[in-house]
Amino acid sequence: MSSNSLNELIHNLLIFILEYNWIYNFHWIGDLCKINKDSSNLCISSIIESLPTSWKNVLKTASLQELQMFVLGTSNLSHWPNSLINLSIQCRQFTRLLFQYIIFKPNKQFPCCYFNSNSICTDLIRCKEMNNIEKNYLIKLSKKKSYELKQISILIQTILLSVENSTTMTTSTATTTATTTTTATMTTTTTPTTTTNSNGNNNNNEFVSSSQDIFHFNEFLLNNEYIGDHFQNIPLISNESIENSIMKDRNSSIPLKIIDIGSGLGYLSNYIGYHLILKYGDLFTEPQILAVECDEGLHLKALTNLSQYNSIFQVKSLTSIVKRLLFRVESTNLDLLQTRLYQFTSGYNYLLLGLHCCGDLSQSMIELFHQDCSAKILLLVGCCYHKMTVEKFPTSDYLRKAMLNCDMNFIEKCITPATLRLACQHSPLTWLNWTELDANKHRIRVLARIILDLILIKYNNLSMVFERYKRLDPVTQCDAIKKLLATNYHENDANDNPRSIHFNDVYPHIIIFWQKYLADILCSNQLTNSDLCFTEYCDYFEQIWNLIPGLLALQQLFQPLLETIVLFDRLWYLREYVNVNGIYDQDDPYQYSGYIRIFDPVLSPRCMALLVCKK
Repeated sequence: MSSNSLNELIHNLLIFILEYNWIYNFHWIGDLCKINKDSSNLCISSIIESLPTSWKNVLKTASLQELQMFVLGTSNLSHWPNSLINLSIQCRQFTRLLFQYIIFKPNKQFPCCYFNSNSICTDLIRCKEMNNIEKNYLIKLSKKKSYELKQISILIQTILLSVENSTTMTTSTATTTATTTTTATMTTTTTPTTTTNSNGNNNNNEFVSSSQDIFHFNEFLLNNEYIGDHFQNIPLISNESIENSIMKDRNSSIPLKIIDIGSGLGYLSNYIGYHLILKYGDLFTEPQILAVECDEGLHLKALTNLSQYNSIFQVKSLTSIVKRLLFRVESTNLDLLQTRLYQFTSGYNYLLLGLHCCGDLSQSMIELFHQDCSAKILLLVGCCYHKMTVEKFPTSDYLRKAMLNCDMNFIEKCITPATLRLACQHSPLTWLNWTELDANKHRIRVLARIILDLILIKYNNLSMVFERYKRLDPVTQCDAIKKLLATNYHENDANDNPRSIHFNDVYPHIIIFWQKYLADILCSNQLTNSDLCFTEYCDYFEQIWNLIPGLLALQQLFQPLLETIVLFDRLWYLREYVNVNGIYDQDDPYQYSGYIRIFDPVLSPRCMALLVCKK
């Protein structure tokens, strides 16, 4: 696929998200209903004012089922505005078109990875089999955590096997043009070397070629029945157990050491260590896994876990294979980290691993992988995009220049914590499985929080003392609302669907709920209960109430697209080949690079793993 294809796609995509930035670029609490306080009255403004009237008319009356079909693109909503239908189509198309540039192309080295034509991504087959020892270990963890450990452990074993096989092939063929380095050989440098990702000028930097062939999906995308599907709304491929595809050779040696960044309580490191002992035997003379954690409390608990789980796994002490390091990883101290890692690896190549690395930590790992020649493979699953330093995004020169070419103020207008928060929200699959009861609970909570914020702002009570009120939940703590939800759940409409609750049925209960819990505010301000009713704003609250499900549906469309942009940026940062002098190289330094979907998005919404291997 030509560079012009990507350039044109990015340009059109950026124009699209700039035009509709008001849909995703707001906080539900705080921006949906703003208050400016002065001496006499309150002035409320809202993002709702940006909604075209024709959109409001259909969104405020649409059933949950209609909204879900709108997001999926599976129904002909002929009475809806064409502009709204086109928005839905464009969101899904842009997501799929951009995603084809970042997928990991499956190959024979990864027998457990298959291309899923419905979602346009490469899936890691779900592992089903476990022995009793693993079950005893994982039973202590949540369903989500145990599932993630199983999946990522399988992928790591597959990666190590592929390195073994490629090393064997390289050795046996004795070719001088081999693209895989023997990982048991130490790197030529005896001390860590630092390279810098510079923003050096390059006339050819309009497009960065990928390290693998791009699938030609344009015709497929536009014509097949799965046009509405993508990585966030299609379940992971489920197939037979893949245990048999992981060969066990207790006579071989581990081809790479493993550095687990952000290791927390050490569950992942310990679990991988157990499997390495099973596969490679227990004749280790030194640790093979270094678990790095910045929180001292978690680090100390992890040390305890490391010794306790020896009895559970019933193998040689895990401390013989897992070592722990207390260290805060930041972009500003990567040189020091390299020195510490060198003390552990002795210059041998390693796999840099991160599961749900929060905010800036993911970018720090990418920078470490880029500059440390001993970092052979990167396996990274990010999370909490909204905790990134917003000013640093995008990180790739390519995407940053494209944004500035689109609009000089593009980043300021479109890239905010609200944008990045939506990018890391739950998968639309979760919302697509909602019932009317779930939708009613959601908008009760949203409206209740909006009203609470209005009260606290109006009466100057935004201090931390009152933060506890934000944890109160009328859905579970208000008997009248619980009864209303239960009654409504058993009353169906003409189409035999549970009825949507009317604003007038729930609003009085929300006011009474806050009157009960905010008695101290009432007393200190010499207020009456009627002061909390906001009678003059009831019509406005009702408008918000009616539009909450529709606004949420619009955000379900944008979530996968925004996340794909974040994923694209991280991969393209690595694909901008900058050498030590800050000059862009033309040669691709990677054997492979791209994203594998390793988790089911319902169980684990941050389901994409960045996998990169240096030549």
